[in-house]
Amino acid sequence: MAAAAAISIISGFPEQQRARVAALYWQAFGRKLGPILAPRKQAQRFLQLALRQDHAICAIDQLGAVVGVVGFCSENGGLVYDHGFAILQTYGQRSAAWRVRLMNALFRDSPLDTDFQMDGLFVAPEARGNGIGTRLLAAFAAEGRSRGFTRARLEVANTNARARALYERNGYQATSTDHLGWQRVLFGYRSTTTMVVSL
Repeated sequence: MAAAAAISIISGFPEQQRARVAALYWQAFGRKLGPILAPRKQAQRFLQLALRQDHAICAIDQLGAVVGVVGFCSENGGLVYDHGFAILQTYGQRSAAWRVRLMNALFRDSPLDTDFQMDGLFVAPEARGNGIGTRLLAAFAAEGRSRGFTRARLEVANTNARARALYERNGYQATSTDHLGWQRVLFGYRSTTTMVVSL
């Protein structure tokens, strides 16, 4: 793995890295999204269709490989955003309907008028421990400020203690916790905590 100083932070991601970004996203969130998007091969196909370059900030190594991504939301969607076409194309009409219903139950729209909303942060396993997550959070904050926001918001699952520790080290504070109820059995975590930071 290249030294942290050799990592560049860029807006978007190179088109030739789309499959890698999809694979890293699935590696990070596959346990959570498995009930909706599995099997893995189809999930990665869906992600390749639904990933939005204009809602991503990436860490790139010296060879041009993506080693980390932070996504964000806007009024036009998020890092992984689909009006149903990508799910329909990937899974077919009969299978797409129940997947869309589960996706809507898991991801509830939040107002964007006051907070800059994160849409996932993930770092390649071999690149962790080099400060890439912190650099991506700084770039995310800068993007939010450039869009006129004064506060950023994210949600973290109760099973992701490592991510929560990263956010806390970077000034994020918990404001509320949302419990899943029966969905915890399906998705593998009990609750999500909303965390915010002033920009």
